[in-house]
Amino acid sequence: MNKEIEVKKELITPQRARQFLQNNFKNRNLRQSLVSKYASDISKNQWGDTAETIKIAENGNLIDGQHRLSAIVQSDKSVSLYVAYNVPDSAFKVIDSGAARTATDVISLVGHKNASILSSASRILIPYFKDRILLLNGARVTNTDILEFVDKNPDLQKYATKANLLRKEGLGSPASALASFYLIDRFSESKSKLDGFIEKLIFGYDLERGDPILYSRRLLMKDNGSQRSDRLYQMLVIVSAWNRYIDNEESKWFKIMTKDNFKIN
Repeated sequence: MNKEIEVKKELITPQRARQFLQNNFKNRNLRQSLVSKYASDISKNQWGDTAETIKIAENGNLIDGQHRLSAIVQSDKSVSLYVAYNVPDSAFKVIDSGAARTATDVISLVGHKNASILSSASRILIPYFKDRILLLNGARVTNTDILEFVDKNPDLQKYATKANLLRKEGLGSPASALASFYLIDRFSESKSKLDGFIEKLIFGYDLERGDPILYSRRLLMKDNGSQRSDRLYQMLVIVSAWNRYIDNEESKWFKIMTKDNFKIN
C-alpha cells in the first residue's frame, strides 16, 4: 500500500541538497550548463519562486530535482523549495517526459482531487483576496501561489464537488461556480444559507415564479462558459442571484451587477 504523499516547503541548505543527491540513481545525465545557470540566479538572488517540487520516492530515492539541488550546492546558498515525499516511483516516467508542469499537474501530484477546477478557480480567487478585484486571466498568479492557496483553503474541495454537479446540470463553468461559492462562504454574513442556495441552484428544487434562483438558472443555461468572459458573467449571475436570495427580493428578472460594482451581501 502506497504511503500518502506529503509536501513541505523547506529551506534547502547546501548540506541538505547533498544528502538528497546521494540518493540520485535514476535521473537523466546532469546538464552542467543548466546547473550553472540556476546557480548564477541563486547567487544573484534572482531565483524565481516555483511550485515545482523536489520529488522523493517512498524508498528515499531522488526522482526529480537534481539540477536545482546541484545548483544549490554549486552556489553554496540556501533556497526555499517544496519537497514532495513518498512519491510513487512510477511517477518518474511522467516526470522524465520533460513536459512543463501546470498548476493542475502540481495540485494533482500532491494528492488534491478536482485539480483542474481548483486551479482555474484559484486564478480568480487569489487576485480578489489580495486586491478585491475580479481578474480572470491569472497573469499575476504563479503555480506556487495556487498551490499555497489550495493548501491553506481546504474548504475549496467541498465546493468543488458541488461546482462539478452544476456543470453536469448544464449550468456553466465549474470554476466560475466554485469561485462564486467560496467568495460567498468567506465574505457573506449570511453564509449559513449557502448550502440551501446551492442545492436549489443545481437541481432547481421548489422554485416558484419570481425566485431569483429560477432566473439565474435560465441565464446560466444560455451561457456555455467556453470563453473567459463567459466565466466572469456566470460569476456575476450567481452572486447577483445570491444577493437577491438572502434579501428575499422577488422578481421575474433582475439586473446583473458588473465587475466594477461587484459586492457580496
